[in-house]
Amino acid sequence: MRVVQQRLPNQDSNIIRFLRNKISDLETDKRVLIGVFGKTGAGKSSLINAIIGEKNLLPSGSISACTSVMIKVEANIKSPKYEADIEFITKEEWKDELWSLLNFLGDNADQGNDQDEEEDYRDIDEKLSAVYGEEWRNKSPEDLMDNKYFKEIPEFVKSRRKILTCESAEELSAKCVKYTKNGSKDEDGKDRKRWYWPLVKCVTVRVPKNRLLQHVTIVDLPGTGDRNKSRDEMWKSVIGSCSTVWIVTEINRAAAEKETWEILKSASSIMGNGGECQQIHFICTKSDRVKDSDDHSAAGVCALILKQNMEAKEEVNKEFKKLNKVKKHFSDDCFKVFTVSSKEFLKKKHLEPNETEIPKLQEFLQDLNDCHSETLNYVSGAYGILSLIQGARSRDMLLLIMDDFVRNKLTEWGLSEYIPKFEDEGIDKKNFNCLKEQDFANLIPKVGPRALFRESFKLLKGEENTTNQDIIESPAQLQQEREEAAESDQVLLPTSATKGKGKRKLDLRGESSKLLSTPSKRKRDSGGGSHTEKILSDVKNIMNDVKQRLPNQDNNKLIEFLTTEISNLEEDKREQVGVFGKTGAGKSSLINAVIEKKILHSGIISACTSVMIKVEANTKNKKYEADIEFITKAEWQYELPPRPWDDVDEDIDETMSAVYGKEWRNMSDESFMDDKYFKEIPEFLQSKKKNLTCGSAEDLSEKCARYTRTDSTSREKDTKRWYWPLVKCVTVRVPNYAFQHVTLVELPGTGDRNASRDKMWKEVVGSCSTVWIVTDSIRAAADRDAWEILESASSLMGNGGSCQQIHFICTKSDLITDSNNESAADVRARVKEKVIQAFSKLPNVKKHFRDGCFKLFTVSSEEFLEKKRLQPDETEIPELQEFLQNLSDCHSETFNYVSGAYEILSLIKGARSREVVR
Repeated sequence: MRVVQQRLPNQDSNIIRFLRNKISDLETDKRVLIGVFGKTGAGKSSLINAIIGEKNLLPSGSISACTSVMIKVEANIKSPKYEADIEFITKEEWKDELWSLLNFLGDNADQGNDQDEEEDYRDIDEKLSAVYGEEWRNKSPEDLMDNKYFKEIPEFVKSRRKILTCESAEELSAKCVKYTKNGSKDEDGKDRKRWYWPLVKCVTVRVPKNRLLQHVTIVDLPGTGDRNKSRDEMWKSVIGSCSTVWIVTEINRAAAEKETWEILKSASSIMGNGGECQQIHFICTKSDRVKDSDDHSAAGVCALILKQNMEAKEEVNKEFKKLNKVKKHFSDDCFKVFTVSSKEFLKKKHLEPNETEIPKLQEFLQDLNDCHSETLNYVSGAYGILSLIQGARSRDMLLLIMDDFVRNKLTEWGLSEYIPKFEDEGIDKKNFNCLKEQDFANLIPKVGPRALFRESFKLLKGEENTTNQDIIESPAQLQQEREEAAESDQVLLPTSATKGKGKRKLDLRGESSKLLSTPSKRKRDSGGGSHTEKILSDVKNIMNDVKQRLPNQDNNKLIEFLTTEISNLEEDKREQVGVFGKTGAGKSSLINAVIEKKILHSGIISACTSVMIKVEANTKNKKYEADIEFITKAEWQYELPPRPWDDVDEDIDETMSAVYGKEWRNMSDESFMDDKYFKEIPEFLQSKKKNLTCGSAEDLSEKCARYTRTDSTSREKDTKRWYWPLVKCVTVRVPNYAFQHVTLVELPGTGDRNASRDKMWKEVVGSCSTVWIVTDSIRAAADRDAWEILESASSLMGNGGSCQQIHFICTKSDLITDSNNESAADVRARVKEKVIQAFSKLPNVKKHFRDGCFKLFTVSSEEFLEKKRLQPDETEIPELQEFLQNLSDCHSETFNYVSGAYEILSLIKGARSREVVR
């Protein structure tokens, strides 16, 4: 290889530089890299600590994101000490970043930022405040580069590494905390003024006398799904260098967690494009957490845990089999599922060590160490280089080394995810300019990004030469794809704007609330007495007169709409409370606790709620009822997937398999609408609602399961057909329901891998008078999904939505337990403090909400029902019940009728102009 290096041409080209670097790298004995990836709070740090037998090496947080930089864990073969090698970014890099950050703040200081810019602002504030406290405000980059700010880290100023050496893992962890995690307190709970993680590039932790790490390096990446964008995307840059990837997720939603499957898809794509990843281990953590059962014996709990583990593995393997594109790169032997409990492995309370499956991962690491060979690594690396040189003799191979021009253009246009595809096709600057329209679809399959590429490509060609008409579609085609692209990116699309064949409409309060903004934001007044009754009677007479005077015109949509809306005024509208949150946050359990009825099923492994569910009072009888509203036959026929089905999306496969079973791929197009598949639901064929009536909440929950959820492994083992894909909405009516005038609306969890379920909540938030944003207490301040809902809700309120209050509800507070430094009560108080701090950094939200509109709760549905450790008041469920009771008591039929009439009369007044009538 030295001879080869000497014979390389003396040219400063990409491929020559690449080959020189690769040959030099052969001299370094490569360690086997294992990348540990997963959502914030999944238990990555605890997993690594348990596997390598160092309980307190890596800090594991309970509130906000812990790991903020990349941490490598490997053996210390030179010393019996615990060491940390901290590598900083350069002063020049930090100064450049300061210029960029401060310029962004200056450019956007007086503007109403959109959601992305506001998120960027929070990230900048967090980063600068970590290093400088509050001193960075109103200072220039030159001022902030003063050495006085870096007295504790002279190594940063001198461009050197900082070495920490300790006798124990606990001591090293305490010293490392300011360089690796974001927060305001040390591990001992004391306030800290300076945190240096923004200046750190990487921390390498070396552990003495550890046989599992001799030739293996474990790379702990910051959690995906964190609100800090740089931490959220860091894992993407290293996954290709890892020989094995551990994808870590909590067991309770392993099959439905979007982020984990995105990591898997990313890993497979990079491996297929020359990455080093050979194995994927899907690790479901916290398997010791199980739902309560009647059997509290050690044997009973153990049996329940093992049963849950088996079901989780079945669900995850089932999901993996749907990923045809992933399976192109991975054989079945490359994908393995583990269900682990780091806590049980260390404490041995309910499970034996082998039952935690931590020993299996330890055995895997030991095998990697035993198989390590410096000779094999060098020879295989040399073989790869020689193969590349041989292939480079052909012009086609040289084109595979894509030049910077194409890469830079795709990055500039926001299409960097398609760089590997352009590389695969050998696109360089010369042939890039020769691309034709028919090439676009092959390079960029998705309509939205393709439309963006086409427009950017057109502008580029226009700058270089006159526009080549061959690459542009007709104006009508281009406009259609623009609209499709906008629709795919639009957030919180109002129902009335959802047009087109087969689009489902989620009607919560009627179209008038979408066409017209409410007159003003007002305090509810229950009214009462003869005065309000007189007002109601007078307004009803006016609206009846208006209805009679409407022109009798056929096929006039405006007249039809007005007639319908006036008739709908007679319906006493309920107050809507929308319950939104990520899959697995505990929405169903929360509703069950608040109404004190186990009416909604709460799942453990896969996504439960797959359709919108309304829960309200049954004012007509003492039964538990469910009204199931189906989509139309025409809508279902429109949703059927077009052929071919060889590489169909997994969401489509899930939907079709629910209704038709796995044999759907062998069916003809005509047979899909055969009545025999809908014998159990004739109401669907007749375009009617299906009514279920039961004597108990449990019976109704059981009967509703196949119409509301996807979990086909649960109680109804013999059920072959699941009809949730055909359901528009399920209204559950509960007898003896305390909140007579309130409807709770549970939406499918955000963050679910099914795109239709993931976006459904966006279409209804503006129709709710109150929004409950539900998130897990453990990571409430860092849960990106929860804050996106909050920002979206505030935007709708500012644009005429009905939302009056936001309740940020942190669930599962009973899982917060006493630690060495803090009581559980103190931790819950700190959760609230963190969330309030995060809320205070949202100026765009606070434009629409007074401080009194935003309220925070830390609740435990399980403790409220079981009463094991907390008193009912301590669970905060009674506070939510009191709020709903007040909302119901303040309900006014007169107010609702008059405000609805006002909207209709305003519309009629506006319709006098020719433009609106048209």
